Amino acid sequence: MPTVGEAWISGSYIHFIDGSGTEWRYEGVDEGTPPSGESPGEIWLSNNTVHYVDESGTHREMGSNQIDASTAETRGSI
Repeated sequence: MPTVGEAWISGSYIHFIDGSGTEWRYEGVDEGTPPSGESPGEIWLSNNTVHYVDESGTHREMGSNQIDASTAETRGSI
């Protein structure tokens, strides 16, 4: 069973477990080939964007318009 703070890739989705044990799932926008040869399962941050490579090797990203931008920092937001 996943634990608090854990993150993983499953299919085209990135999953993570927040501080209360809730699982969150997002599907990033398809950006094609990874920019620097990253492998499936890799996750990185750049400015306000979460990047990852899904199981099929597709580079995906989630910008601030896809994640919670609340000043209250909603639990589970990235």
